[in-house]
Amino acid sequence: MKLAEALQERADIQKRLSQLRGRLLNNAKVQEGEKPVENPAELLQEMD
Repeated sequence: MKLAEALQERADIQKRLSQLRGRLLNNAKVQEGEKPVENPAELLQEMD
């Protein structure tokens, strides 16, 4: 793998993790009695 390809892949992974982190934070805070739009446990699993 060339250096440029590896750097691009790393940038893509970092971007995806950042998006997942934001989605997780948005779904971790909900009003009592409401359900989150996405399951936070599934988002955590996807981050792993």
